[in-house]
Amino acid sequence: MLTIKKLQLYSFTSHCAPKTSCYFFMQKKSYISVLIAVVVWWTGGLGSNAAIFNSYQYLSPGMPFWPGGNSFGSGRLQFFPELVVGGVYNDNIYLDENDGESDVISHVIPRLMIDYSLEERGHIKLGYAGDFAFYTDFSANNWRRHDIGFEIDYNAPSGLFVDLGNNFVDTSDPFGSADEYALGQQKKRWYNLLALGVGYNHADRTKLIGYAEYNVQEYQDKQVDWSQNFDEISFGLGLEKRLARKTWGFIRYLHGKRDYNTASPENTVNESNDADYIFDRVAAGLTWDLTSRITGELNFGYGWLDYENNSDVNEAPYKGKNTWLAATRIDYALKPGVTNMYLRLQRGVYPRGSFTSELFTGTDLTAGLTHRFYTWYLVKAYAGVSHNDYNTARDDEDFRAGLGLEYLLHRRWTLGIDYDYFRRNSNEPGESWTNNRGMIMLTVRY
Repeated sequence: MLTIKKLQLYSFTSHCAPKTSCYFFMQKKSYISVLIAVVVWWTGGLGSNAAIFNSYQYLSPGMPFWPGGNSFGSGRLQFFPELVVGGVYNDNIYLDENDGESDVISHVIPRLMIDYSLEERGHIKLGYAGDFAFYTDFSANNWRRHDIGFEIDYNAPSGLFVDLGNNFVDTSDPFGSADEYALGQQKKRWYNLLALGVGYNHADRTKLIGYAEYNVQEYQDKQVDWSQNFDEISFGLGLEKRLARKTWGFIRYLHGKRDYNTASPENTVNESNDADYIFDRVAAGLTWDLTSRITGELNFGYGWLDYENNSDVNEAPYKGKNTWLAATRIDYALKPGVTNMYLRLQRGVYPRGSFTSELFTGTDLTAGLTHRFYTWYLVKAYAGVSHNDYNTARDDEDFRAGLGLEYLLHRRWTLGIDYDYFRRNSNEPGESWTNNRGMIMLTVRY
């Protein structure tokens, strides 16, 4: 088992844990999605960076963020700028079992979305979100992240619609990958997710959708990180049916393949023994229009993962994994504009790279509440648990909770203060730790 020295697990803009929906989603009536990037790339799935194939991602990878402010521009062309600055006090930046070093990390996060309206036919969007992190005492840990996305959605008068999106991330952050590889290490890498959705909407009652997706992950140091480089392609079909005025039912099927594309430097791990695999997934559930008090998706399914080779480089047999999956994200407005609740349930399977037969099944449950009072204040609270069940003797259990307060200083200025607690219990030596973080941030919107 590779032992790593872990660095600060979360960015200061995120209240997310590993493999939860840290790309938060907002579904539009035109049936494409917007991914709100908040620094962490992790969204669980059956051996994929994508969650159990839900419309939030598979109709479009979406924008790096969703703007919360006003825009400026002329006519159909609008610009949505934002800037976030702030700092994080982290009492255990390396996530050591015996409580290690602390530091204050400053963040500068510029964001911009450009929206060109096609009026009733759709939109063309381009977005950017950066994150520049500066450590006070351990400046060698400084990192940066660039996230660029675009999406095109077009709705023809005949009912045909096309959604095309791409999300590119270039980063050296220490947050690792979906399988927790190199968690805490500065690793230069890039990701790209290209997705296409083509469908037909019949009288706003029934939708038939075809999906295609191409997913790439590439680490720069191929002498060390070769085991994480892959290409993944998938195709699928979906059927959605309106069940009530604002409620839809859906069923979706996806078939895909992951190909690890870089051999080990000595060529002991290659196409004859690497962890290439084929996956199939089926999902069903409910989704709601944005005008409903309940939004998001109730999404459950089942997945099959089968390896193409018989054993890894150490002659450990590859064993496929069949299990239930979940990508449920439900938001409920108890009092619209005042009190909101949310629930997230994610479950996926995560192979650990091209060189090994090791994988784990990760299950994560998070619940939260936001409440606005006196117009200027917003209080936020959440709690979550997760379980990583490995196909080895290792077993991890996580607990996290957080509390935050936002104050509207001005219609364009928001001040936020947050506290996060994270505890991991693991039977793997050196992998149990506690982390406390305090954050203060200022957000400026147009």
